[in-house]
Amino acid sequence: MDYTIRRAGQDDLPAVIGITNHYIRHSSCIMKERDEQMEERSIWLTENGDRYPLFVAVKGDEVVGWGGLSPHSERTAYRYTVHDAVYVRQDLRGQGIGSCLLDRLISAAKGLGYRSVIAVVVSDHQASIDLHHRHGFRDAGCLRQVGYKFGKWIDVMNMQLML
Repeated sequence: MDYTIRRAGQDDLPAVIGITNHYIRHSSCIMKERDEQMEERSIWLTENGDRYPLFVAVKGDEVVGWGGLSPHSERTAYRYTVHDAVYVRQDLRGQGIGSCLLDRLISAAKGLGYRSVIAVVVSDHQASIDLHHRHGFRDAGCLRQVGYKFGKWIDVMNMQLML
């Protein structure tokens, strides 16, 4: 393994946003249609970093992937459940970086006292589905045609890991 996983800081955000925006523009795996902006991610990191950590995979001095936890819902009764997100730079997928990031997220979620981690994965993104299955996530249902991007309707899988 020639990369390390560490907590993200403000200096990592341009690379995180670059990876994110690639997937927004070229994939349905992020159900956004406008690029993420530095200001919104910076505010999010400052306000949520302790409770919902963001990690980066670093190869040399370059960020090559990121993973984060976010709230499942703003409704307080859901406070023990989080969503995970894992994205690896497109030219480095399939090298175990996503798996290491997901390991770190699961460990962080346990350490923060969460009970459950939810993955929301577009149903045709088999690599992400397989990644989550390898880490113990179980299928928790499919929402049919809930997204519309690139001129097509998209199904979304819900997957869950009980901690």
